[in-house]
Amino acid sequence: MSTVRPGLRFAFLLLLGANLAAQEAEPLRADRYELGVGESLQLSWADVGSGRSAWPGSLEWAFVRGAGEQENLQDLARSAQGGSARLTLSKAGIALIGIDRRAEVRDVPRAEFQTFLSTAIPEANLPKAPFDPQGSGPIRVRRLDSAKLLVRVVGEEGFLPNSATAQSKTGQRAEIRPLADPTSLPLKADLPLRVYLPQARGQRLRVRARHVPSSRTQSFLTDAGGTGYFSVELSGLWVVETYHATPTNEDPEADWEVIGATLTFEVPHVDPRSESR
Repeated sequence: MSTVRPGLRFAFLLLLGANLAAQEAEPLRADRYELGVGESLQLSWADVGSGRSAWPGSLEWAFVRGAGEQENLQDLARSAQGGSARLTLSKAGIALIGIDRRAEVRDVPRAEFQTFLSTAIPEANLPKAPFDPQGSGPIRVRRLDSAKLLVRVVGEEGFLPNSATAQSKTGQRAEIRPLADPTSLPLKADLPLRVYLPQARGQRLRVRARHVPSSRTQSFLTDAGGTGYFSVELSGLWVVETYHATPTNEDPEADWEVIGATLTFEVPHVDPRSESR
C-alpha cells in the first residue's frame, strides 16, 4: 500500500455487508465497460447489494462526452425500459457519461440516518446536535445525486485512450473528477481525485472508493480544496462516492438535504493498449 502523504487521513477497510440503505447513492452502472465503435451498452442504477433499481422517470441532465465532443441525452429517461436505458457510442477512446438526477424526498428511519451521518459525513461538517435520534417519525431527506461513468470504446486501430476526456470537469451539480485516467491506470498506482461540491466549499469531505467484486473499501478525507487519492490495488469495477448533508431549517418538504456524487469505472486486468490481450 502506498505511503500516506501528509495532510490526508487514509484508511484501508474491509467492509462486509456494509449498507447505508436508503442513504447510499445508487451509482450508474453499465452491462460492459469496453465495446466497439457503434456498439451499444445498457445503463442501469444499482443499489448497494448490486440489485438493479428502477430507472427515474425524468432526469435533470444527462450527457455523453468523448473525442472532444459532447451530446446531451434529453430522451434517455423516456427511452428507458425494464430498469435500464440503451446508449450507442460512436467515438473511439474514453466515453464519459454523466447524469444529474432530479431531487427526490425520502422518508428515512432516524437510526438509519444517524448511521449514515456518522459514517459518510465528517463530524466537523455537521451541527453539534444534528437531530434527536429518539424523536418520533422518520427524517425527511431530500436527495440530490449526480453520477459519472467511464467506458472504453475501441476503434479500428484498437484502444486509443483519451485521458483528457476521463479527467475533464463536467460542471455537474456535484462531481468526483479523476486527475488521472483510471481506465488505463496500472495496478498499485494512486488515483488522485478532486471533488466539486459548491455547498461544501472549504470543507474536508469523506470519500469512499469501493472495489465492487471484493467489497473492499478505501476511505479518506480530502483537503480543504477537495483533493485526495486512493490506491487502485485491484482490477475490476470500482465505485467512488462522497456526500454532503445539511439540515434544511423549516423547509416544509424536507428536514435534511443530502447531495451525493458517484464515479464508476473499470480497471482492466491488463493494459488495454497491450497487443498481447
